[in-house]
Amino acid sequence: MNLKKHESAYGLGIISIFLIFAVLFLTVFAALAVSSARADYRLSVKNADYVKKYYTATAECAEFVRRAEAAYFDEMTTAISSGDIEGDRVKYDMTFDIDENSKLHAVFYIAGNGCEFTTFEIATYGVGSEYTGEQTVNVWQP
Repeated sequence: MNLKKHESAYGLGIISIFLIFAVLFLTVFAALAVSSARADYRLSVKNADYVKKYYTATAECAEFVRRAEAAYFDEMTTAISSGDIEGDRVKYDMTFDIDENSKLHAVFYIAGNGCEFTTFEIATYGVGSEYTGEQTVNVWQP
């Protein structure tokens, strides 16, 4: 007696559907991972560029402080911009460009103590956008 088993077509169809959905989901997640990696790379490059510009501005500020200290005792030096004289010290209020949106702002004082040494005091040192005049904000009013 030869009995043939009839296999159900439903078993093979459901497995195929699950396999198709699994491949589809893996493809979508792979595309999202690649997109996220590209966005992270662009953000990292942008951050590295900003940090490079920040340290360039910091180096410019340090060079300015060095030249200002040297100019404090050398009255013949005209390469440094003059600061505001406040008693026995000179105040410098300087702004160095980092990029189009942010600037490094430094306020420092240089004073001599009667001998060959100078002292300097940093009053303000920070990064921000430059405030120029009044800023207005357009607010929608009903």
